[in-house]
Amino acid sequence: PHADRTQIGGGIGLVGMVGVARIARSLFAIHQVGRASRIGPRNREVVRRFGLSCLGNACLLGSGVLLLAGIGSLSGFWSLLFGGVMILLISGTRSAWLLVAHESE
Repeated sequence: PHADRTQIGGGIGLVGMVGVARIARSLFAIHQVGRASRIGPRNREVVRRFGLSCLGNACLLGSGVLLLAGIGSLSGFWSLLFGGVMILLISGTRSAWLLVAHESE
């Protein structure tokens, strides 16, 4: 409850950075597998699904950087933070739904 801007911005920025790094590592692994064999339509769908997660994590990273650097207003920080959380929620919901739909096939 008594955290300052640096602690909050650093924590949120770190979460966003780890998320973007995780997605980049996964996309690199998919790319390496795709080089060894032809990428089928199912693999392309997996790559497309990473877009929303990457955008949400980039919003978290951006909001942390804004807060740490003191750039812009607090409303910009809250907008990016809320937007990032909502995008990640939508992305997770979509992934869960696609997992359930594909498992039934």
